[in-house]
Amino acid sequence: MMVVERLRPSPALLQANRRRFYRIRSTIFRIIWPR
Repeated sequence: MMVVERLRPSPALLQANRRRFYRIRSTIFRIIWPR
């Protein structure tokens, strides 16, 4: 977390990365724990 803050890439790239990360995480969560 602190390393990412220190590196600080472009905000757009960071937001895209975060969005993709959350999408993958939600997909994995759905696969592991389907409702």
